[in-house]
Amino acid sequence: MGRYMEDVIARRFLADIEAFANERFERYREQIRAEYAAGCMKDGESFLACLEDLAGRYRRLEEQAVTGAVREIYLSFMRTSILLDVPPYRIDLYDERGRRSVVECAGGWDFGLVYGYFREMKAELEQRFGRQSRVRGYVLDGMLYDLGDRFHRVACELIPEMVAGVGERIREIEGLEGDVRVYLGEFLDRAEVVWGGGSGLLEKSL
Repeated sequence: MGRYMEDVIARRFLADIEAFANERFERYREQIRAEYAAGCMKDGESFLACLEDLAGRYRRLEEQAVTGAVREIYLSFMRTSILLDVPPYRIDLYDERGRRSVVECAGGWDFGLVYGYFREMKAELEQRFGRQSRVRGYVLDGMLYDLGDRFHRVACELIPEMVAGVGERIREIEGLEGDVRVYLGEFLDRAEVVWGGGSGLLEKSL
């Protein structure tokens, strides 16, 4: 087979795979929104479970006078999770020093409603790439990073309301009863306040 035909086959494969990815993403986005609107609460429960575990670990640091009281909770998207199959979000607890603190109290959180669908797509794309040899694997990596970011944008539509929905229960966790804010963003990058500040109302800040 000549080089020209190989290039034609590769381009056709990429066009087909991109069309598949776009169609499947749009379908999954609507399914995610529909499931969330129908009252899917398991991710709110898993978020609370992560906070309870972290708050217990944080209390031990506070008892040792290593930290002050919790004032900020950062919920950060980890882009490295797209290829590494680790939880897509990291939760960090900080005192009044915020991200300036050198004390780490963090754990992973899997927003299963959103990233379960991403993992389904990832497995399908990996299978399709594995059945051909004309398009390099790094092309798939680029597609997965793009898809991971797109699913993160879907997650950002839902997380503020999800956090607000369990807000009163956050305040019931020992160590999180005070003036605590929840931030959403990317790890060590810009973040917005999505809950807290005393009122529990949605706020925005950079």
